[in-house]
Amino acid sequence: MAITINPEISGQVITPACSYCYLFEPLRVVLLDDNPLSTLFFIDISIIDTTDSSVQVAFESKYAIYDINSGVALSVDLMELARQYHDADVYKYQSTTEMTDSVSGWQSVVSKYKYEFRIYTDYTVAETIVTKLPIIGGRTLKNFVPLVDESQVLTEAELYGVQLKGRWIGYPTFDSQLALATAVDSSPIITTNIEDEGCAADGGFLVFKSRFGSWMIWGMDIATESESGSYSGNISSGMFKSTEEINGSPYIGVNYTEVMSSYTISTKALSLSKEDLMAVSGIHSTPALYYKRTVTSPLELVRKTSSSTPITSLSSGGDFSVSMKSISETKQKTR
Repeated sequence: MAITINPEISGQVITPACSYCYLFEPLRVVLLDDNPLSTLFFIDISIIDTTDSSVQVAFESKYAIYDINSGVALSVDLMELARQYHDADVYKYQSTTEMTDSVSGWQSVVSKYKYEFRIYTDYTVAETIVTKLPIIGGRTLKNFVPLVDESQVLTEAELYGVQLKGRWIGYPTFDSQLALATAVDSSPIITTNIEDEGCAADGGFLVFKSRFGSWMIWGMDIATESESGSYSGNISSGMFKSTEEINGSPYIGVNYTEVMSSYTISTKALSLSKEDLMAVSGIHSTPALYYKRTVTSPLELVRKTSSSTPITSLSSGGDFSVSMKSISETKQKTR
């Protein structure tokens, strides 16, 4: 009596030896136990340190339990289980160097954990093991390839052959290299290089998370920033009041309780090639977008409100535009 396990999508690797996959893509496996007495499938998850595979960070016994219909295969998405455990939605970066530091910067590209799924049933106790190291991303169907290994491209620029180095003087470029998933230390090597040649990005500089796992960058030519404010609450106020009970001076009191300020930024990069536009098109679905106004400005997380990468079969390129809104808002109370 034994459990058989196969991938739903041909070409995806399902083995005890650790292999890569994408955290936000389906990794569905088909389970079948030939023991007619089995009624439940169990999946334990061993959480392994990516930097040292000899270290078990945690062990989740019977993390998932599924009923068995005799003779009927069960389909389970292993990455759905990993996503429930992983905190890949946290972005805390003040600078590009923090995105690449050897301690934790690489964790925005590759999971800090390897997931060892141990599959068995209530009657077939011999475990079938699948081990995966997820890349923090998820490709669209047009870019999906079942086999993911250490040669996987990690940005749209790599995919479309767009060279970013030496393009914007004073701004950083990223270089990410995956390690072997089966290595004891499988943390990727990510480096930042401050370019000493190229053109000035007068409209600021964008850094955004790629669906392929690493970080994309682009220098902008034009920027427009607009400040805005709004008032809330109400304090009843007459025509005017006196500053003192006796012998005061007339003044007009405020009729609001709070003022809030924010700003919007509109940027544009001019005359991009078709390949350039395809490379930056990943910004439409990025989970995190950062903006640098100048070389010396801090890296600021912003909310993308709109973006445009017009690609048509009748042209060889076009302009790339992005509009953003500040996430940090200043509030002041009044009375």
